Amino acid sequence: ETMRSISRPVPTLEDQTFKKEVFRLWPLITSRVIASSISVLSGETLILVSATTNLSMNLPVSTQNNGAIYVIQKLDSTSNTVLVSQLGSENIDGVSNYSIISQSGTACFLAEGSTTGRWVKLWIR
Repeated sequence: ETMRSISRPVPTLEDQTFKKEVFRLWPLITSRVIASSISVLSGETLILVSATTNLSMNLPVSTQNNGAIYVIQKLDSTSNTVLVSQLGSENIDGVSNYSIISQSGTACFLAEGSTTGRWVKLWIR
């Protein structure tokens, strides 16, 4: 049996179905703007960063947050770095951390803590 891939377009804000889903989920999105190093709290979904200096962010333990998705975006145009890492011995797709350097640089991570205790990088741009 052969495998076939199905190509689907990436949804845009012009896509009405995508808009409806975003607005349906909007009340579930918790966000905050930060300007210093933090440990991300369970239940947060969007962290906007104003990196007035180099700073670090620790993702929570994945086994306690299985299925959680975190989006982190750097807002400022400085050359300062936002270093995203995990707590304890967990990893993010086999590495210990990721850096966000550019303005509007965004990273999305998924807690896959059901059996492996790790974080999955969904995308970084």
